[in-house]
Amino acid sequence: MSSSTVNNLHVPQEICDSIIDHLWDDLPSLSACSLVCRDWTHRSRYHFFYDIRLERRNDVTSFRRLLTTSAKHLVTLPRNLTIVFDDLIYTQPRYYYYSMPETLVHGIRLVAEMELEEILSLLPNLRSLSLDITGNTFWLSWESMSFWFKCAIAQVLQLPTLTHFDMHRFRIKPHSLAALIAHGRALEHLGIYNPHTLDYSTSAFFWSWFMDIELYRLPDPSYGAKIRCLRDLTLHLDRRDNRHPLANHIASDKSVFSLKNIRKLRLIESIELADHIGSSLEVLELQPFDLTSDKPYIDLSRSRLLHTLLVDFRSCKLMHNKPVTTGGRNIFQWLCSTLSSISVPNNLENITIIKAISRKTICHLHISWVDKDVDSQGWKSVCDTLMDKKFTMLRRLDIRICNRNIKVKRYHRMLKRTMNPLQTITGAAVVISFI
Repeated sequence: MSSSTVNNLHVPQEICDSIIDHLWDDLPSLSACSLVCRDWTHRSRYHFFYDIRLERRNDVTSFRRLLTTSAKHLVTLPRNLTIVFDDLIYTQPRYYYYSMPETLVHGIRLVAEMELEEILSLLPNLRSLSLDITGNTFWLSWESMSFWFKCAIAQVLQLPTLTHFDMHRFRIKPHSLAALIAHGRALEHLGIYNPHTLDYSTSAFFWSWFMDIELYRLPDPSYGAKIRCLRDLTLHLDRRDNRHPLANHIASDKSVFSLKNIRKLRLIESIELADHIGSSLEVLELQPFDLTSDKPYIDLSRSRLLHTLLVDFRSCKLMHNKPVTTGGRNIFQWLCSTLSSISVPNNLENITIIKAISRKTICHLHISWVDKDVDSQGWKSVCDTLMDKKFTMLRRLDIRICNRNIKVKRYHRMLKRTMNPLQTITGAAVVISFI
């Protein structure tokens, strides 16, 4: 091959774009690719600015300056925006609630608040917005944030491209949440993580003098406003908040979305909301804490389209290393009752059960043990329940045991021997793993 042929060699741009796509999470490589030539610049910038995370004031100021002065054409590139408020607030004044160990921050003044509002108004193609608190020491009061910042968030939710919205550790009343998410008519995923929903009456004497909350509240949504596209809901309710006003509001007719249209539901710690699910549910993930509700199981009789069920017992606080929660409920009996509530016909194909095995130290010798007989009886009851004729569609049972400090071989043999009839009779694949 002559030197002239080599110099004229041209790689199609589609192949170059495909190579750059494989570097989507390698920011130094993307930065280098953007400097190779003009044809590589756009694709590299697309991935470089796809996910934006603002954690510090310098991040906010630099990103705002970039969008408004040096590179105005980049406003169309960001798709996912995450704002972490840990280092973006002035935490004065603080008030302490003796009934809760965490701090509740009122009278919030954001660092670079005007810059944040301007950034939110400049991004027209956002698909995901997440408001995060990464620490576990305090909540932010949504009610006391500035009205203009709330309006900026509401304006982002009105974008026709925004389909995902998450909030972490915010103190927000049910009607305030409804007034906020009612703007997101295109929302498909909503995640509310660890909200704090105390009534104002319990804390009015602390800060009623500080500001008029009515001045900082978004207008209530119009009567009958509903989000039609919401299909994915994640709700993490604090197990110590026994009243769960937010869950009660979501389950009521006043909610801006209907639980009957939810296809994927994930409940963490408090799982009472699962009793209100509709017939459209396809994927259900439960992470219970103590199973202290009045009902001895979750009623899944209406969920005829349910094809995937995940139950994670790692958060359950067990008594005396037995499969019994502090509320006195046997987790295996609860699981069997929940599975038995599924009606015929059903489409249940995949079941995942995650359970933690405890370890006990005798004297100063680290001797790992597990009550194999108690667990074997529980797993046998699960096996007998799944061998019912109603579970003809079952294709896979995934059992994950969480604890690497026990003698896994012995427990694995017990599980394999117990679940062997299910695999033989139904033909379902039983996968046992230790994580």
